[in-house]
Amino acid sequence: MNKQAIIDLVNRAYRGEEAKLGWTTEADLLDGPRINESLLDEMLAAPGAAIFEKRDESGELVGCIFLRPDGPKLYLGMLTVSPKAQGGGWGKQMLYEAEDYARTQGCNRIYMRVFSVRQELLDWYYRHGYRFTGEVLPMINDVRLGIPTQDLEFLILDKWVGGDEIDLRDEKYLNREEVLELYEANHWSSAKKPGQLLPALLNSHTLITAYQHGKLVGLGNAISDGHLVVYYPHLVVHPDLQGQGIGRMIVTELQKRYQGFHQQMLVADGKAIGFYKKCGFERAGNTEPMWVYLGDEH
Repeated sequence: MNKQAIIDLVNRAYRGEEAKLGWTTEADLLDGPRINESLLDEMLAAPGAAIFEKRDESGELVGCIFLRPDGPKLYLGMLTVSPKAQGGGWGKQMLYEAEDYARTQGCNRIYMRVFSVRQELLDWYYRHGYRFTGEVLPMINDVRLGIPTQDLEFLILDKWVGGDEIDLRDEKYLNREEVLELYEANHWSSAKKPGQLLPALLNSHTLITAYQHGKLVGLGNAISDGHLVVYYPHLVVHPDLQGQGIGRMIVTELQKRYQGFHQQMLVADGKAIGFYKKCGFERAGNTEPMWVYLGDEH
């Protein structure tokens, strides 16, 4: 690996006038170089760290990506494509190679840091299956990364790459379109009220989401006083995946959070009654369910 060639490529793509020819530029956010030799050496000194290069047919270096195993996760950083080569699919190729590398290293998730102000770049990663974890970090205080020209913060994105396994998350971030697709597939009338549905889920005491191949396939939530009583209003699994244990996984994870509570409550009908009985719920004595309801089913 030619370290100086890597340094030159990264700095051309992220900073300075040439960087403004591409859409990944940080030239308006930070002054100074994006990387230097000491920082690159420090990055590569980490166990398992590697830089993958991409070259065109002439052998010219047009892209690179930094990867570092971090326990069961793989950190992805410094995804770089030459400004003149952007739009040619090089970035997408490197994302796929990162997923392959993650699996060879025994990692089931890839994570990265992206500036919150770079909406176009965030949207690109979202289209490739990455999701905001809800974690926000301040700009790293290291002049070797550049000098900020405004207040900056990082959003932490991640993507599950562990195959067909279900990835359960306890998070307070939801993609609006994915949530509505899930609810519409189950014919829940709350899908007709997205302005209320999304805030309601995000304001839950606990929200457990289930992903497969980076796509939302189920969720369950809890409303609770945090001490005595918990109510489980929603458990939704995509119809194509029902009967595969996803709902049971979500309920089990929710019940872990409220083990020992005086009351764990829910409302069930139809086939859901048998499902919840298998999860340990039973009819509440001789009580009768009562409500004031503005929907037409759920």
